[in-house]
Amino acid sequence: MSKDVYVYDITGLLICLGRQPPLAGSPPGRKIYLSLHRSRQLRTLSTGTQLFITESFHRDKAQAEAHDKFREAYWKNVHGIILEVVKKLILKGLIMKELSSIERNLNILFPQSYKNTINKFQLFMEIEFNNYQINLFNEESLFDNLNGFPQWCYLKYLVDINKEKQQMPNIVERHDSNGYIDSERVKRGLLFGSLADGACVYFDLEDDFSIWEYWLDDGSIGKIADNFDEILEYGKIIDFE
Repeated sequence: MSKDVYVYDITGLLICLGRQPPLAGSPPGRKIYLSLHRSRQLRTLSTGTQLFITESFHRDKAQAEAHDKFREAYWKNVHGIILEVVKKLILKGLIMKELSSIERNLNILFPQSYKNTINKFQLFMEIEFNNYQINLFNEESLFDNLNGFPQWCYLKYLVDINKEKQQMPNIVERHDSNGYIDSERVKRGLLFGSLADGACVYFDLEDDFSIWEYWLDDGSIGKIADNFDEILEYGKIIDFE
């Protein structure tokens, strides 16, 4: 009888770990398989990707029980190791496809300078620009699940929970001027980084990908730069890994 274990990884993929008996005519042993299935939230990639790892055991009836106990303990420990290895091998490719799918679904194009920059680091990158210290999210953390939202679109959640702090529920006040912006416009912003004080940094899609900050304490916003190129041109990369 096969035994399957299902887990979700950080990109929203449902990963199936399990064992299946060999097909008729195949060599003795069992095939250990990993199936990657798209969740309902992320449907844009192809389904049914499978990786096969073959493990062979030669045993007689006297050894059967001991081998079963060994396998049970062995796979309890090795499942986690396999997951980490598979993530390292496939995660970057999956994320870049997902960025492309966001562009297609929203009918947008991320600034090429941003896509080039995010490929230059793996863990973090800090950029000093004017009086701001911007921490860019790496590829992996863009898709972290925060209260049911991928981090890149987390503004939808933040604007909703902070609407009672605004003068009207359908606006978001600016702290860099006396004006305000429609809340739906802010919700459509693409979150891609944070500041040293914890504020969020996002692209405004309706202002030609200008750069804005979102304050978590009062839910207000302020413009940082006209575009990502401006940050690269006049800013300074102070650390990355």
